[in-house]
Amino acid sequence: DKGAKEIQGFDEAFFFIAVSAITGLSSDIEPDTWFTRGIVLVVMFIGIFWLPPRVSEMLSLWQDRSPWPARFDPEANQMHVLVIGDLEYSTLFEFLREFFCEDHGIRTVNTVVVVMSELSPGKEVAELLGDPAYVNRVKFVLGSPTSFDQLADVEAERAQAIFLLSSKAAGGSAAKEDAAKVMVALAVRKFLRAQRTHVPIYAQVLLPETTMHMEYLAEHVICIEELRLGLLAKSVMVPGFASLLQLLTSSIPGTITDPLVRAATKGRKQWLAEYAQSMAHEIYATRISSMLTGAKFHRAAQVVFQRTGATLFALRIPDRGDDSAG
Repeated sequence: DKGAKEIQGFDEAFFFIAVSAITGLSSDIEPDTWFTRGIVLVVMFIGIFWLPPRVSEMLSLWQDRSPWPARFDPEANQMHVLVIGDLEYSTLFEFLREFFCEDHGIRTVNTVVVVMSELSPGKEVAELLGDPAYVNRVKFVLGSPTSFDQLADVEAERAQAIFLLSSKAAGGSAAKEDAAKVMVALAVRKFLRAQRTHVPIYAQVLLPETTMHMEYLAEHVICIEELRLGLLAKSVMVPGFASLLQLLTSSIPGTITDPLVRAATKGRKQWLAEYAQSMAHEIYATRISSMLTGAKFHRAAQVVFQRTGATLFALRIPDRGDDSAG
C-alpha cells in the first residue's frame, strides 16, 4: 500500500510484531508515541499472562460457593423444629415421613423442619429436600451446631424442639460419633441457657454408656443399640413383640391402611385385614380430663374408650410443679 507509512526504528518494529503475534491483526491506526504504544503492550501482556489465572481463581471460588444458605429466617408466627446430625437418606426420609404424618394434626404438619449440618448434603438427600412434598416445609442450613452465632442464625431458641440424630452406620466409630453428639448437646444447652429459654432436646446415641452423659443435657435419650438388642431379646421370649412395638410407634395414616383392609377383606383373608387395621393404632401422650379425677383405672379406661375409641393402658403421675407433664 503506497499510502502506508514505512516502519522506522526498532521500537515500531517491536510494537507491530507484538500486536500481530498476539492479535493476528494489522491496522493502519497506530499509537503515535512510544508512551501510548507501551501502554497498549502492557495491557496486552496483562491480558495474556496475568488475567487468565485470576479469572480461573474467581471461577473456582464461584463453583465452590455453597448453594445452601447459612441462616433461617422464619415467617411471622411460623413454628419450626431443629434437626442436627446424621444426614443419611434413609434416616432423614423416615424422620420426615413420621414427622409430617397427617395423623399428627395440622399444627405439626404446618411446622417447618430446619436441618442443620456442617457438611453439604449428598445427591440423594438434596433430591429429598427438593421433593415437592418437602420443598416448602424442610429447610437446610449449612452451619456448625457448636457455634452460638450459627445457632442464633437458625433461631434455635425459638424452636419447638431440637433433635440430635446419630448415624446408624457409624460402626467402629460409634464412640467418636457419640462424643460429637455430647459436645453438640452441651453447646446447644449452653446456648439455650444464655438465651434464658427452654427447648426440649431429643437425642439419639449409639452406645449405652453415652446415655448417662446425655441424661443431663437432653430431656429424652434413645440408645439405638440398646433398643435394638432389647427388642431382639424380648422377641425370643415373646414372638411378634418387636413387630407390635414397631407398629405402635410408627404413624401410618388411614389413607394407607383402609385400602389394605378392604383388599384383605375382599380376598377373604381375615387375619390380614385385622393386621392391616391394627397398623393404624398409635401411641400418644395426652392430658386426662379432670372429670376422671378419683376414678378407678378400669372405669377411666372404659370412659375413654366409649367416648373416643382409644385404649387407655398407662398413666403417668407428674411431679409436683411439673406443668408440662401429661
